Amino acid sequence: MRTDVVRMYKDVHTWVGIISGLALFIAFYAGAITMFETQVQRWASPPVALSPAPAIERTQELIDKTLAARPQAERQFQITISPNAEAPARMMWLERAPGASRRDPAPMFGSTLAADGSVEIVQIVGTEVAQIVDVLHQQVGLPLDHEIAMPIMGIICLLYGIALVSGTIVLLPSLVKDLFAVRVGKNLKRMWLDTHNVLGLFSLPFHIVICLTAVVFAFHDQFYDVQNKIAYGGNLAAKWEEGEHHDPAPRGPVIPADELLRSVQAQAMA
Repeated sequence: MRTDVVRMYKDVHTWVGIISGLALFIAFYAGAITMFETQVQRWASPPVALSPAPAIERTQELIDKTLAARPQAERQFQITISPNAEAPARMMWLERAPGASRRDPAPMFGSTLAADGSVEIVQIVGTEVAQIVDVLHQQVGLPLDHEIAMPIMGIICLLYGIALVSGTIVLLPSLVKDLFAVRVGKNLKRMWLDTHNVLGLFSLPFHIVICLTAVVFAFHDQFYDVQNKIAYGGNLAAKWEEGEHHDPAPRGPVIPADELLRSVQAQAMA
C-alpha cells in the first residue's frame, strides 16, 4: 500500500475519530451505567407503601379482584413468586394511559390483598435517574428533542464507522509486525498508540456491531418510512393500530399459581 494512501487514511482516522469520539465517550460511559439500570433505579427510588404479598395459594383471588378493578391489566401482567425491592408486588403490570405515545414509558402498577381481603393497587413510582442516564446514552449527551438528537447521533455513528474502517486500513501494513507490540518506555506517545492499536483491533467486531445497531436505532423512523412505501403501500400505521387492538384469543383453563409452582419445582427436582 502506497505511503500517501496510508497517510490519507491516517488523517481521516484521526480527525473523524476525534469528532465522533467526543460524543461517543459520553454514550459509552452512560451506556455502561445503563447496564446497572435496575440497581440504580432501586437505589434511587423510595420504597413502595404496599401491604405484604398474600400467600401464593391466594394468587388467583388476587388476579380476579385486580382484573375486576383494572380490566386493562389483563393484556399482560406478571406474578412474582418472591416479591423483593425490584418487584415489590405479587401482581404487576404496565398500564399506558389512553392516547399516550408509544415512546412514553408506561407506568408500572402493583396489587396485593389488604388485611380485610380487598384489593390494594398502587403505582410503583421510580425516580428518573436511570431514565436520564439512558437518554444521555441514546442521544450522546445532546440536550435536544429526541427527534432532533437521534439523526445527529446517527451521523456521529456513521463517522464512527468511517473511523473504524480507516483505522483498520492504517494498521494493515504493519499488522503482523506490530500486532502484539506494546512498547513501554519513555516514549509515552508510542506506548499509547500501541495500546490503542491492540485494543482497537481485538475489539473491532464489537465496535462494528455497536456502530451498525446504533445507526439502525438512530434512523429507524426513516427505515420505517421506506418500508411503509415499499412493502406496506402506506398502511404501516394501520397495521400497527390493528396489532394493538386485535381481539385476544380465547383463554383456556387457568392453572392456579400454587399448583403451577409445585409442578415446576417437581420438574426441576426430577
